[in-house]
Amino acid sequence: MVGKLFSPTNSKLGNHISNFMSSFFADFKNWWREPTTRSTRVLGAIFGSISGAFIGCIVRVFYGAIPAPFSEFLTYALYGCVIGLVLGLIFPKITSLISAPFIKILENI
Repeated sequence: MVGKLFSPTNSKLGNHISNFMSSFFADFKNWWREPTTRSTRVLGAIFGSISGAFIGCIVRVFYGAIPAPFSEFLTYALYGCVIGLVLGLIFPKITSLISAPFIKILENI
């Protein structure tokens, strides 16, 4: 019964999912192929710097002695932020996809 109820070939839900996924991949392909704009670079830099700061703090926790002064965490966060910012400016679409997978939703707002 459950197999028939949610079968992609027999249900309206399956058709909706299929239509959504095909339109999503078509939109993604168009977004990926269009030239990089200034707004894409800015969003890539913002998301890259935020995620770089988090990654810097995580690296400090895993590879440093605990307890550590707060200034050390800030230093690692700053280094991660700068590296993420540079990567976000150089590779904005890749950085956006890794840091925030649904960045395309934010661009349409």
